[in-house]
Amino acid sequence: MRVAVLADIHGNVLALDAVLADVERQSVDAVVVLGDLADRGPFPHKVIERVQAAAHVVLLGNTDEMFLQMDRRDVPEAWVEAEQYAPVRWTYARLTQADLAFLGSLPEQHTLDVPGLPPVRFVHGSPRSNKEPVYPDRNPHAADMLRMIDEDVLALAHTHIAWQAHAGRKLAFNPGSVGQPFGGDPRAQYALLTGRRGRWEVEQRAVDYDRAALDEAFRTSGLLAEGGAFARAARAAMMTGRDELWPFLRHAFRVAGEEARHYKALPDDVWRRAAETYDWARAEAGGERPRR
Repeated sequence: MRVAVLADIHGNVLALDAVLADVERQSVDAVVVLGDLADRGPFPHKVIERVQAAAHVVLLGNTDEMFLQMDRRDVPEAWVEAEQYAPVRWTYARLTQADLAFLGSLPEQHTLDVPGLPPVRFVHGSPRSNKEPVYPDRNPHAADMLRMIDEDVLALAHTHIAWQAHAGRKLAFNPGSVGQPFGGDPRAQYALLTGRRGRWEVEQRAVDYDRAALDEAFRTSGLLAEGGAFARAARAAMMTGRDELWPFLRHAFRVAGEEARHYKALPDDVWRRAAETYDWARAEAGGERPRR
């Protein structure tokens, strides 16, 4: 039994197509996608189309859930008006009602039972929440999550960093991100889960793709222009393989100062000031951040 485990595609259909081509060469029995399909990249609709056609199991990620909230109009006013949320609005406007119906049909978790092999729990964030990050070396810790579930194997995503860890006979792993890896390698990442001799083994894989074409798509799609600073940070992350989303947000909150704790979303003037003062040259080159 061989399962391709994909996660965190984030609107990057060029990375997804490269991964699916590699998956095709591996003779897998199933494709499981752990969520976060459309947000942040220039191809949200195309990604959903490809996933529907290729995957056997798809989970609801935390960013997928945002678009369902947008569709229900169950969102804070800032999501509709603030520059900070411009990329969310851009992506939502490009999803069809069929796309949204598909997202609305997705479960948050799935368990795979194969005769002769331990059961596998698939989640996006953690067994508790699709918004909770899990790490192999700090809290919330993978070993704690494994103790929380009955299954011997836990596949999870959300952090965009590939890893695997054991706790006794149990195994947890993150396949990394297809569309926006954060571990320093910009190639599209996924994992192969292979069952043999009564146990599961994980192989982490990374596939190169045309990032110059992705860069061009950010511009020609309008996402870079309409999405503002957060779209620029998302693009930098996809091009360099390094997280620039949280560093930019932390910079924006520093610009806001003590007043930041009073805001549900940063005022547009603060957001613009943060964009003007961020070190984009370093971010877009993938350089080291200065220590603070």
